[in-house]
Amino acid sequence: MVSGQRVTIRACAKINLGLEVLGRRPDGYHDLVTVFQTVDLADELTVSFGGKGLRLVAAGLEVPDGRDNLCLRAAEIYFEAAGVEPAATVELLKRIPIGAGLGGGSSDAAATICALQWIIGADVNLQALAAEIGSDVAFFINGGTALGEGRGERLSTSARAASGNVVIAKPDLGISTAEAYGLLGPESYSAGAVTRRLFERLQEGTRLLDSADMLVNVFQPIVETRYPEVGVLREDMLAAGAAVAMLSGSGSAVFGLFATADQARDCAEALRDKGYWIYVGEMIKYSSCASDVHREQR
Repeated sequence: MVSGQRVTIRACAKINLGLEVLGRRPDGYHDLVTVFQTVDLADELTVSFGGKGLRLVAAGLEVPDGRDNLCLRAAEIYFEAAGVEPAATVELLKRIPIGAGLGGGSSDAAATICALQWIIGADVNLQALAAEIGSDVAFFINGGTALGEGRGERLSTSARAASGNVVIAKPDLGISTAEAYGLLGPESYSAGAVTRRLFERLQEGTRLLDSADMLVNVFQPIVETRYPEVGVLREDMLAAGAAVAMLSGSGSAVFGLFATADQARDCAEALRDKGYWIYVGEMIKYSSCASDVHREQR
C-alpha cells in the first residue's frame, strides 16, 4: 500500500435475461429471482491512492453528486472495513446511462472496491461489502451469467456463460429503481420458477435464443403502461429485426438479441435514425473486477 498507486478498471453494464419478484420483505426490500448478464458496454474507472479524504472526478455522461454517488459510498465503506484513513481520488469516465436498468452505478461501486483492494489488499470480504453497498453490487465482482436471489445479492454463477449479439437502446427518460418497485402490486408477484428454469437451461448449454420464450421481466408491462415510449421502443426494436426485445431491470433501457452481428448493426442504425441512445455489443463472461486491470506507480 503506497501513496501514488493507480488502478484502472472497466466497469461493465448488465442486462437482466429474466426478472421475477416474489414479494415485499419486512425490511421494505423485495425478494426477487433474476438472471444477470454482463455486456461489453463499460464505464472506465481509475482509483488513485493518496492525499486526504475522497474525491470524485467525473467525465462523460451525467452522474450523481456527493453521497448519492455509489463510487464514493463504496470507497467510504471499503476504507472503514479496511481500517485505513480514507485517501483516494476516483476518476470516472461514464458511458453507461443512469436510470436505465443497466446497473452502471452498482458496477462502478464494485469496480471501486475492487480497485482499492488491488491497492490496499486489506483482509476484507468483498462480496459482503458489495451487498452492504447495494442489492446488485455483489454480482459485478465477477460478472458473467449468474442467478440472483434475495435482494439480488445471493448469487449462483453459471459455468456456461451466455453469449450473443445485443443492441441496447434507451428513450430520453430515466426511471429510478424505487419508482419502478413502487409500481408493483401483489398481482405482479410470482414464484420465480420461469427464471430459475431459464438459468438451468443456460447451465445445460442451451442457446439463449432457443430459450427466448422464457425471458420474462415483471417490470415490463407496468413500466410500458406508465411510460408508453418504452413500449414503442421495444416494438421498434422488434420491427428492426430483434429476435427478442425486453426491458432491462426496471428500465428505461431495452435490449434486443440477434443471431448475427450484422443483424444487430442493421437494427442499431434503424433505431439511431429514430433518435434513441444506442449501444451495439456482446454479452461477455467477465466484468471489470475479474479482468482488464491496469496498475501503475507514480
